[in-house]
Amino acid sequence: MHRIILKLPFLTIYTWGVIAALGFGVAILYFITSTKKYNLPRYLMLNLVVGIVIFSIVGARVFYILIHLNYYILYPIEIFQSWKGGMVFYGGLFFALTFSIFYIKTHNLSLGKIADCAAPGIAFGFSIGRIGCFLNGCCYGIPFSFGFVFPPTSPAGKAFPHQTLFPTQLLSSFNLFIMGLVLHLFKKEGIAKYKLLPLFLILYSVHRFFIEFLRGDTYPVFFNLTLFQIVSIILAVFSLIWWRIATDLP
Repeated sequence: MHRIILKLPFLTIYTWGVIAALGFGVAILYFITSTKKYNLPRYLMLNLVVGIVIFSIVGARVFYILIHLNYYILYPIEIFQSWKGGMVFYGGLFFALTFSIFYIKTHNLSLGKIADCAAPGIAFGFSIGRIGCFLNGCCYGIPFSFGFVFPPTSPAGKAFPHQTLFPTQLLSSFNLFIMGLVLHLFKKEGIAKYKLLPLFLILYSVHRFFIEFLRGDTYPVFFNLTLFQIVSIILAVFSLIWWRIATDLP
């Protein structure tokens, strides 16, 4: 695991930041390529992408800071060092989805078409991002005999020094790639039209709920469930409702 790609006196390039940027790039490229086939206005789609990137980064960072507020009260300067890692997917999703719905409705665009174009790319991009988490040593798993030992300076190494941990990041990456592949094939074959994004959210919610049992960086907060398991249940219910009404939202 290598947290830093390049370290100079005036510049440090973190692996997580580079991998996350690559994930965003893949998601954006997939989205823009897909929107061309639906003849959606190119300039409106580009503006939408810019907004989504900004809001997803801000939302993911804000949620992470709120969850680890005690730490950032002690080290406030690190609030702005997002390139080192420290993002929450659900936070980015909430901010980006809220902005997207507002933008789409304001410009009288098709929510169903745009959501279908976005879903596979989100899964593929997030799959890449999880590899960055593995290299960074965050989002780590519980102690596991056949796992990985993370560097002592990484979040995982600090929490579990010299212990082998389950690679939840790699399992998440694999599952997300499979989700992206399924969504891509569904889009290509016209299966679940206008329902691909809620389908992805359902699949991800189920995945996240169960993988939380293997995470070593989260803890129960209510009825022996972690915060992210509770959010996963809420998101799954919301997504099932969206799935039901999606045919009426072209």
